[in-house]
Amino acid sequence: MSGGSYDYLYRAEPDDLMRRGSDLAAMRERLTELGLKDVAAEVRKVEAQIQAYRDAVTERMERIGDVLQAVEWFDSNDWSEDQVREAVDRYRARIG
Repeated sequence: MSGGSYDYLYRAEPDDLMRRGSDLAAMRERLTELGLKDVAAEVRKVEAQIQAYRDAVTERMERIGDVLQAVEWFDSNDWSEDQVREAVDRYRARIG
């Protein structure tokens, strides 16, 4: 049997790891089965860091999403500059 049972998880780039939650979980479970709880804990930390990053980005995008939409639609000639300013004003009012 050749290598790659976890689709070469060991050499995955960070951006790739963001999409490989099931592979990380499977590897963590396998490490635990093998009695390698310390290494499994490290994998769990990677999973937690990925989730924390996702949560932080989601929160930030929720704060700025209306402004991003306004600029995108303004640049597509769907919205006016006034609508961009209104979105910015709402954003600034929320962050106080």
